[in-house]
Amino acid sequence: MTSADAPRLDGQEKSSYWVAGFVVPAAVSLSTGGAALAVVFVAAIAVLIALPTFFEIPLAMVLLNLGAPGAAAAMLFAGPIVNLPSLFVPARETHPKLAVSLAAGIWLLAVGVGLAL
Repeated sequence: MTSADAPRLDGQEKSSYWVAGFVVPAAVSLSTGGAALAVVFVAAIAVLIALPTFFEIPLAMVLLNLGAPGAAAAMLFAGPIVNLPSLFVPARETHPKLAVSLAAGIWLLAVGVGLAL
């Protein structure tokens, strides 16, 4: 079969191939010892992004299905507590060091909980 004979993929099929190409290697790397790195990465992302209410629950379920219970716990701890827009308020009203300390403390809490699992 040549490339001219290959079927054309629409946008949804391309995205599903991309997800499969990303999720499967991520699951393999999690099962081969990358769980600590996943916890650190997920905790950092969860501290910074603003999630809609209760959206961390489906994200944690995806992480559980990938075999990363520690990363799921880190998401559930850090996601609802703080996000980047909410860190701007104490930084503006008091001192930026306070916002950095708050973010670092929550990140350490999420990483600690994630690694404890």
